[in-house]
Amino acid sequence: MIHPHDDLATLLFTRADPDAERNAATAMAASVTRTLRMAATLAEAGRKIDITGLENWVGRLVARTLDLEPADGRLLRPTLISLLADLDRLEHMVRSRMPEAGR
Repeated sequence: MIHPHDDLATLLFTRADPDAERNAATAMAASVTRTLRMAATLAEAGRKIDITGLENWVGRLVARTLDLEPADGRLLRPTLISLLADLDRLEHMVRSRMPEAGR
């Protein structure tokens, strides 16, 4: 319920449940991590994989993290750094196995 004395900016920018947003971002990060690990396992086994969508997914995770309160976003920073390194390793692995014409 809105009261006449409520500040409009506070009403517009106060998050209903900041824990839910942080938990959703953490769950998304865990899902991306699992997907990257599965893709790396498949690539190591010599299977062909397509990683074009993974960068998009990581980008959405970064955007979601930026939407968090700064303190909550900083909590996910190590995870994002690790995911970026994993994604770079996976990309290198996939590219190193591509024929010259496909590079």
